Amino acid sequence: SLYRVSYDLPELASWNISVGAFGLGGSTTGTGTKLFENTASTLATSAILATHETQANGFDMQASGAIAGMSSQIVVNHVTNAKFRSFNTATLAAIGTAQDSKATSIEAQFMPVAKFGVRAGRMIYSDMLANGDYHTVSLGAVYNYADNIRFSLERSDIDYSNIATADFQETLVQALIGF
Repeated sequence: SLYRVSYDLPELASWNISVGAFGLGGSTTGTGTKLFENTASTLATSAILATHETQANGFDMQASGAIAGMSSQIVVNHVTNAKFRSFNTATLAAIGTAQDSKATSIEAQFMPVAKFGVRAGRMIYSDMLANGDYHTVSLGAVYNYADNIRFSLERSDIDYSNIATADFQETLVQALIGF
């Protein structure tokens, strides 16, 4: 199941503001022990029928307007809970590691000129079962080739502050073509 509700507030000082709430939930059953690994080799070698359940909900806000004459957008998301678990369908025994987490992110985009913009974001993720957090800081650039074609490049630094996992960086290159 999936739901999304939102409300556009009346314009405030030339800013458009939208607030919303969202949720999703569901399950899938397969013959592998991991969610997206039902490959031909897994199907041939696995005797386990596993059920994977997920549930998440939260709220968000988006504001768009102008700052110092630049088209600007600010987005805030808060996932109040995200739960995932897998279990053996026959015995109901847990498989793998259950997840119970929450996250908050804020992202800002500024367009100094109509075709080119910069982005900055920060996310804080909390794993409620492992008592671990991580923080992500992202910086990027956006190029609007046309009304329906956009290219972006983003670099993220992921800091696992109190989880026994090495910090790392990643780069995202994206092309968006709208129809």
